[in-house]
Amino acid sequence: MRQLVPFLIVFIGLGIFLTQAVFLIWLYRRLKKSYEPISPETNRVVNFAFAGMLFAVSLGFASYTIFLLAAGNKTTGTITEIRGSHDKDGDEIFSPTFQFIDQNGATNTIRSSSSQSPNPYQIGDQVPVMYRASKPSSARVDSFMDNWGVALVTFALGTFLLLLNLLQRKWREWRGLNKANL
Repeated sequence: MRQLVPFLIVFIGLGIFLTQAVFLIWLYRRLKKSYEPISPETNRVVNFAFAGMLFAVSLGFASYTIFLLAAGNKTTGTITEIRGSHDKDGDEIFSPTFQFIDQNGATNTIRSSSSQSPNPYQIGDQVPVMYRASKPSSARVDSFMDNWGVALVTFALGTFLLLLNLLQRKWREWRGLNKANL
């Protein structure tokens, strides 16, 4: 049962995400047919839907990280390669490749999907690694950004959309009061 809870949270989060995605597609098609400017109420609904989708994604990533922290296996790996690439702004970013031995004695080589700048690793560095026993190929470096980065960024974007909604509403109220006083 303990292992089932994170998957249920991810499943519910995915359900919320898909429901809101379908709603946004429906809303987009409806607005595209009308060729009218978006009303403040529609804008608010769209922002709430996007914020909800971002919160669902954040919940999914956070629950998977919690599952890994609680039930995942931990070991030490070795950095074997560092890939350098450039982001869309032209800045150089680095992604490590690490190798570790799982609980069955098999050697696993993983290319990390996360990138950082400046490069925090050197070839030969020892790094903490987390992985699921049933799927060692999904291992990750046990660092704050690898564990919580996506969840925090999506949560921050969702919070930003909610705050933007509040500010827009207050601005409209203030503007309405000022026009009435003129």
